[in-house]
Amino acid sequence: MNGVTQIGPSPNRRWGRYEVVATIVPRSRDEFFVLATVDAIVAPRILPTELRNRDLTREVSWGVIASSHNLESRVLQGVPDPDRKRVRAFILDVDQLLLDSFSDQDETLWPWAVRTTVRLLNRHGKILATNEAVLRITPKTP
Repeated sequence: MNGVTQIGPSPNRRWGRYEVVATIVPRSRDEFFVLATVDAIVAPRILPTELRNRDLTREVSWGVIASSHNLESRVLQGVPDPDRKRVRAFILDVDQLLLDSFSDQDETLWPWAVRTTVRLLNRHGKILATNEAVLRITPKTP
């Protein structure tokens, strides 16, 4: 995932899985720590008039969906300089997220956007790089 992506269900009614990948280009033979987090914007499935046609990512606060898998980490030891290391930081399974937290027919809330953030830290905890991507999820219409 890179940047902002808008998705809706495929013809088979599935939303999909998205692989969040980080490419590490080290400047030293140090140990690195890759931390990936997921947070979401959850708002009413039928938006109030004042939020319709607005960018919810700017209007509503981000939070964590407690029942979902929202943290992943990897330790990279001795990535040879100047090699690149491709690391799968997280797999975002939108179908599972919806099934775990939003499958009840009477559920009035919807995860309108999901943001993944990947941070690269050195072994001392200093953040060396950060990148994020936002996936907007359009609810199914009745």
